[in-house]
Amino acid sequence: MVICLSGLLGSCPAEKIEVPQTSAPAAQQSSNIDLPPAATSADLETVVPATQPWKIIFVSQDGPKGHENISDQDCPEIVWCHMWQTAQETAQELGVDTELAYVGEDCSQEQECIRQQIQLLNELIMRDDIDGIVIGPRDSNQLVPVVEKAIAKNIAIMAVGTPINSAQVLTLVTFNDFEGGKAMGQWVAERLKGTGNVLIIEGPKYQKNALDRRHGFVAGLQGQNITILDTETALWSCQTAQTITEQWLTKFPKVDAIIAASDHMALGAAIATQTAQRPDILITGYDAIPVARAAIAHGTLAATAMQLTTTPTAIQLMVRHLENNETFPEVVYLPTPQLLSQANLSDHSVNSPLNISPSCRF
Repeated sequence: MVICLSGLLGSCPAEKIEVPQTSAPAAQQSSNIDLPPAATSADLETVVPATQPWKIIFVSQDGPKGHENISDQDCPEIVWCHMWQTAQETAQELGVDTELAYVGEDCSQEQECIRQQIQLLNELIMRDDIDGIVIGPRDSNQLVPVVEKAIAKNIAIMAVGTPINSAQVLTLVTFNDFEGGKAMGQWVAERLKGTGNVLIIEGPKYQKNALDRRHGFVAGLQGQNITILDTETALWSCQTAQTITEQWLTKFPKVDAIIAASDHMALGAAIATQTAQRPDILITGYDAIPVARAAIAHGTLAATAMQLTTTPTAIQLMVRHLENNETFPEVVYLPTPQLLSQANLSDHSVNSPLNISPSCRF
């Protein structure tokens, strides 16, 4: 079952992250980095089948474009569609009922998207048949009141990807995106032989996983003669990343690499560089969606970070809590993402043909 709440439509401008007026080495741009907490151990192996018909809602961070009119074949290309798909599969294996909920319009103004997710949660907690909610939060702070309201009604809350700053939340299931980003930054620095000009496309500045990846990229570039020319947020959007990259290519005559915090944004950058006939620019992504692996095979992208999906673990832990009132560490880290490039691409399946249109359709 899918639950959908109407929202407001808006344009999707890129939000500029302030950087120094003059280009600065990576080491100078990486001050005040808040490192994520140390990895926390947790039992991820125990599987507890449900003995009761628990109802778990999966609240996506995406909107209709990430869930509607998408074939099973195309779903793995879209992060939140794939997360819902794996949540359903895990729930079925464990014998629980799951529903999908997301805001009903593809709101692209970040504050409006946050308000819509808060409204969606308020609608959900009016029901009396929900036992747990697994959510991809759009914001760590603004969701706290409505989340604690849900918990007060005995609805267990678990976050995936982005934390909710409340001690009442069961746990956050995520990756160490800082370490994954740092590994990617180091890989790029090595490919550039320690010198060059780099641009960074990051995710929404309100989401901690996006910030951790960006901070990791910068940390990985430290200690080298690498200059970060600029950093912009494309809000996980291929089209916005394409537009940003087009503007960068007219502004900066010498660009050696573009590091993107998601594959969709990396593919947007790749479209722009191909149009500008700049195949010399090294582009990396993050997530290892099938089309990104195909792009690496064809040389369109240089690398991506491959990670597991968080939702199977989140659903398993939620069922364990509902069954046995089990508690968990504040953060449950899954294995650090593995870098994937042409050097190790043969170890992983590449089933998608490379078919990327200038309108970001693939």
